[in-house]
Amino acid sequence: MDIEANDRREKMLKLRDEILAIEEDRLQGRNGCTLGELDSYLNSVIVKVHNDI
Repeated sequence: MDIEANDRREKMLKLRDEILAIEEDRLQGRNGCTLGELDSYLNSVIVKVHNDI
């Protein structure tokens, strides 16, 4: 696996861990963010990943 593929894999694993933590919080009834806030956050992540590729 080349360095770029490894970096991309690491970023995707980090994002997966963050999403899992958010889902665990949701299942335990912890307050989160609005759908609009989530949409903005996910769009920023997509742009960042796209720019890093």
